[in-house]
Amino acid sequence: MLQNLGYAYYPTNNVQTITDAVNSGNSQSFSYDNLQRLSSAAGGYGSFAYTYDKDGNLVVDGNGIHVGGSGDSFSNSDSADEPEGEPMRYPIAIADVTTGFNATVGILAALLARERTGKGQFLEVSLFDSQMGWLANVGSGYLNTGRQPRRWGNAHPNIVPYQVFRASDGRHFVVTVGTEALWERFCRVLGIEDTLARDPRFATNADRVAHRDELIPQLEKIFLAHPASHWLEHRRAADVPAGLVQTVEDAFADPQTEARRLVVDLEHSRIGRARSIANPARLSATPPTYRLAPPVLGEHTRPVLAEIGLSSEEIEAAIASGAVAVP
Repeated sequence: MLQNLGYAYYPTNNVQTITDAVNSGNSQSFSYDNLQRLSSAAGGYGSFAYTYDKDGNLVVDGNGIHVGGSGDSFSNSDSADEPEGEPMRYPIAIADVTTGFNATVGILAALLARERTGKGQFLEVSLFDSQMGWLANVGSGYLNTGRQPRRWGNAHPNIVPYQVFRASDGRHFVVTVGTEALWERFCRVLGIEDTLARDPRFATNADRVAHRDELIPQLEKIFLAHPASHWLEHRRAADVPAGLVQTVEDAFADPQTEARRLVVDLEHSRIGRARSIANPARLSATPPTYRLAPPVLGEHTRPVLAEIGLSSEEIEAAIASGAVAVP
């Protein structure tokens, strides 16, 4: 019968063996020969892991993450104004999304390997591993220097100025000044070529990083003199990288969103018109197609189980046992 293993639904008559393998970390029980239908598995921590408490909580501090059962991430990056504030929850379930991406990449790699070797393999991804991967350069820096990363909020640790600023109309925008040539043009936009631009404390990026706390307040004061549109228009003329921080409404109203056809309209079985975000992968020969709206819980249970070979009697038995759901 079908049993929920926490990793995947798998039709088997030896459920306890698989469950024991998950709990013990014996991934050899998941060999391709033994479980040909179980092609991949996604879990919280992986089949071999440290023993966690009942809530499954592990906290990684620093410029870091909180791993919990929900798949949420709590970063110790805060706002530019309060880099020492409370940890901030990332607004989407980034662990879940990233794990899905990693599973997709892994499946594609496994399919290519099978095409070349004729052999399948077991793929495992976990929320914890995926979140650790997000530490990227921050994690690498810590591993190779032993220094605990600082919390920078919306600022950049190695480039100044490279952060969010607020204009007189309350709108926020990001300015990126990554080279000395950009610094010169940036100073002309702000009209500070004869003042801050000549200050030896800010002569090079290394100087500006060292004197960040003296430079940034002065720039913040200057930016409060005009609305964001003023600064963005002038930076465009000077070819200085900058951009408005958009609300969700702003983003969907952006002409680029329409030009890229990023909103998809589909007919939903219950709510009628359903709008969603398009797949960002654009293939020239086999582009994504949009045939079905997101299903309600269990909407396709019967056809999917029938497709993998279960009989009508087996499907109804699985439904009656509560192993799977139908609307």
